[in-house]
Amino acid sequence: MITESFYLGPTRRPVPLTSWDEVVSAAQAGVLDETQWVELKQDVPASSKSANLELAKDLASLSVDGGLLVIGVADADRKAGDVVGARLQGLETRIDQVAGGQITPPLSVTIVRVDHPDDDERGVLLVGVPASPDAPHMVDGAYWARGATGKRRLSDPEVRRLMTARQAQTAGFETRLRAMAEDFEIPALTRRKGHVYLLAEPLAPVHAQPAAGHHETLLQMVTSAVRFRPQFIPTIESLTYQRADPDGLAATSFPPTEQLKQDLYALRGLVADDGQIAMTSSGGTTDPSDFNGERPSQQFVDAGHILELTHCLAEITGHLSSERFSYGGPWRLGVRVDRLYGVPATAAMDDRMGRRFAGYPRAEFVRVVTATTGELVSQTPDVVGRLLEPLLRGLGVTSQYLPYTDPRSFAGGASRR
Repeated sequence: MITESFYLGPTRRPVPLTSWDEVVSAAQAGVLDETQWVELKQDVPASSKSANLELAKDLASLSVDGGLLVIGVADADRKAGDVVGARLQGLETRIDQVAGGQITPPLSVTIVRVDHPDDDERGVLLVGVPASPDAPHMVDGAYWARGATGKRRLSDPEVRRLMTARQAQTAGFETRLRAMAEDFEIPALTRRKGHVYLLAEPLAPVHAQPAAGHHETLLQMVTSAVRFRPQFIPTIESLTYQRADPDGLAATSFPPTEQLKQDLYALRGLVADDGQIAMTSSGGTTDPSDFNGERPSQQFVDAGHILELTHCLAEITGHLSSERFSYGGPWRLGVRVDRLYGVPATAAMDDRMGRRFAGYPRAEFVRVVTATTGELVSQTPDVVGRLLEPLLRGLGVTSQYLPYTDPRSFAGGASRR
């Protein structure tokens, strides 16, 4: 599904541009004026080596911070002029080919066509370029970025700084993902279960009112973002205890004064002022004794809970990104599940087919992916699948859960309410 809003910079809300009238209104309001994040072109020259290289440079330059290439709007000294439309026949395919074949590494873009109301051959083409985790991108032997006056070639020191910053950002993300275990208030001596750690961070700075400044609870914030009723314990609906936190708005499923004696049904959530969204759950593995009161026996990986909570995180991230943070750029999302070695999936608890489910072959599962705001909003199951398919494959239960369209299909596991 095509995203309907576009990222125009960190200080502007994502703008819906799905009709001719919306494009005209945005141009007249100055929303489409050329900036570091917006490139205007009244038309694109016919396909040639030089014209395609110029187009590739435009796309690559936008990939550093994310932005929008607008084709079909007059450039009046860097101000958006008349919306005249351009001849679009074959242009979408050409842009896809340029982004994938003349930029190194290849660049993924989103293309939306807005047809002229009176001319079937003309229209406006909107090319959304997310901030790329692989930026800067090379075209014709050089790296490109944008400044206040348009695209420019990067110097060697600038390229090194950007690459070092990207590497540090990626490494730092996994470090922060692993450090989440330190904030979960369960004494190591009483811990029995595998835990799930979920983290989402924007790839570009988010400029928004601090999360803690809103007059609502974390529970209200996250439940309004989730479009289905979670069924696996602990659910996000259990985040009823507000917590004071220096980073933003936090809550847990247990009272602040309570020292947990065991890691049963424990959940912690955080929406930070810088846009970071984090959740930690004690429900990575489950034990039949959790429900029947018997003595603890064997642990099982609760794939349904992990999938459902990951889906919740993706929905919350997409909703807050577009509705709260006014951010339409890409996100980095990560999941970590620990204490997995030798633990089978919950499918082994009720195996009427007589199959043998081997335990997970490693001590932990860690996976990090990137996704655009549009993907998080409209292609949530795809993002969840990219995050968790290797875990399900290692448990031998991929076909039981993927692909899916409705997260309610996860129901039926051992920890269903």
